[in-house]
Amino acid sequence: MRSPANSALFSSGLWERALESYACAAHLTVKLFDADAHTVSGPIHPTPFFKLFQETTGYDPGLFAECARRCLAQTDGRPAVMVSEFCGLSVVGTSLALDGKIVGAAVGGYAFVDFSQLSQVQRLAQNSGISFERLWQIAREQKPVPRERLVLNGELLQVLGDALLRENYRTRQYEQTVLALQETIRENDLVAIRDPLLVLDANARIRFANQAFYKMFHVSEPDTLDAVLYDLGAGQWNIAELRRMLSEMLPTKGTVEDFELRHDFPGIGSRILKLNAREIVRPAATEPLILLTIEDDTDRTLAEAARRDREVRYRTLFDLSPVAVYSCDAAGVIVDFNSRAAELWGREPKPGDTDQRFCGSYKMHRLDGSFMPHEQCPMAEVLAGAIPEARNMGVQIERPDGSWITVVVNIRALRNDRGEITGAINCFVDVTERERIQAELRTLNADLQHFSYAASHDLQEPLRMVMSYTQLLARQYNGRLDPQADKFIGYAVEGAQRMEALLHDLREYWSVNEQRVENPVGVDCNRALARAIENLELSVRESGTTVTHDDFMPLVMAEELPVTLLFQNLVSNAIKYRRPDEAPRIHISALRSGGSWKIAVADNGIGIEADHFETIFGPFKRLHGREYPGTGLGLAICRKIVQRYQGRIWVESTCGQGSIFCFTLPAQGGES
Repeated sequence: MRSPANSALFSSGLWERALESYACAAHLTVKLFDADAHTVSGPIHPTPFFKLFQETTGYDPGLFAECARRCLAQTDGRPAVMVSEFCGLSVVGTSLALDGKIVGAAVGGYAFVDFSQLSQVQRLAQNSGISFERLWQIAREQKPVPRERLVLNGELLQVLGDALLRENYRTRQYEQTVLALQETIRENDLVAIRDPLLVLDANARIRFANQAFYKMFHVSEPDTLDAVLYDLGAGQWNIAELRRMLSEMLPTKGTVEDFELRHDFPGIGSRILKLNAREIVRPAATEPLILLTIEDDTDRTLAEAARRDREVRYRTLFDLSPVAVYSCDAAGVIVDFNSRAAELWGREPKPGDTDQRFCGSYKMHRLDGSFMPHEQCPMAEVLAGAIPEARNMGVQIERPDGSWITVVVNIRALRNDRGEITGAINCFVDVTERERIQAELRTLNADLQHFSYAASHDLQEPLRMVMSYTQLLARQYNGRLDPQADKFIGYAVEGAQRMEALLHDLREYWSVNEQRVENPVGVDCNRALARAIENLELSVRESGTTVTHDDFMPLVMAEELPVTLLFQNLVSNAIKYRRPDEAPRIHISALRSGGSWKIAVADNGIGIEADHFETIFGPFKRLHGREYPGTGLGLAICRKIVQRYQGRIWVESTCGQGSIFCFTLPAQGGES
């Protein structure tokens, strides 16, 4: 009669974990066979040797199967079985018995027992189709295993295998198995069980503890063995939850899995432990033993709690964000999206939907209105690595209801530790209304500019007629009428002249505003300044003004006429606001700053109060009424010119001590 079915013999999860620990410690690959020599598990922990055979030609010397057959054929005793090739490659196996019947076999390999002759390795390389250099390198890394050690590994495998069989049916005395396994581990200097482990009797007296337990909880073997668990380490294990688990839960269920215990242990601090306990019933014994394994789950539990907290925070931000957000995996399939994204798309993509990859929108178009296939959208380009990221890129979305919106997308790739793209996240904003308003403002601004320029131009002719006749009245009737009439005629002439100056400045202001920068070139500031002073020759001579400048004046990237007008307005402004008791002195200097030149126009005039430093650059802003002539557009024109070339202008002044007007213009050649 055959032993119980293999599904009952080898289905326990203990097999995989125990054989994995054994294989890691012995540096072998393990296969598990049933009574018919069929593989039921494995390869477990494939070694470099095993992987090498699989990765090349699939070479299999058949040692595992041959060893299993020999193990299953044993009738007298069950010694470890070692099978070797003539080239030195070996495996070791053991039969697995239950109730005196052999029900399977466990085989571990491959290992070189002896490869002192290079010809053996060369022969194996030739037989397997593997390069000698690669095989020799891996052989030297694994090192040869003495025949005695390999046999001892087989005996350990037998002890472990029998223990696992008995464990499934609770028929073997666990204490003997543990002691045998402990002795074997000590003799071979192996550490197969990494988590702390205890074997307790019914009174919670410690019958066995492994090295991991001693190391983690800072206790010694003499103080531990035969001690009651609750008295160990000055009572650090005297925990009510642990007592209840061992005295109430375990006897009722026979096994307790993943019991969480939180406790502050002296010496190691607050820990979160995961306990697994099982009663081991021994037929010849009067009382059962308790196998207690302890896993330090502190770091994982805290990390998981932190991860859940981050996930809750992320999900809250994700859902509540007024910005539309969605993410894709590396293939472009949408993984997640918030309600704002669905609102802008006008639809909700189905989970895992591959028909609308890269974007949840119905259709997409470029800003010029041309159709954009999803495979060409910014998300697809980021995932493909064609662009590192997308910043403020415009896209038009056509929704299922036929409506269109314009969005600005910002996309960044998500990468793993190896730098590989695993997905991407997109934050996009609806700018449809903003674009509409900006377009209207641009149209309105253009209309206003054209109207103002046209009005200032069309008013010149009637103004010229008014000036001509008022000047004619002044010449012909000066002194012939009463003094009040002469005064009235003078007011009319003065008003017409002011109106003419205002229209002239308005035309200049709007011409600077409307002109586009076509071809900025290197403008010589010496030449522009000379032309400005030449245009102001009469004012300079009448006011006794002295104008000086640095020996070196730079080349700036601009246009000569606007730069000339800039100097002319600033010098004229300095002459106009001079002190009555001192002739004007004006000095122009230049200083390089990165890719720009800072140019300063300093005077010794009346100065400006700090409250007006910004005000004076606005159109029609005059601080002194009619006390000084002008229209209030000179400095506004200066600001327009400087802004035309992405520069800035400002003033530094102390009232009564003069002013320094500073502006920046791009240097020829860019960055210094």
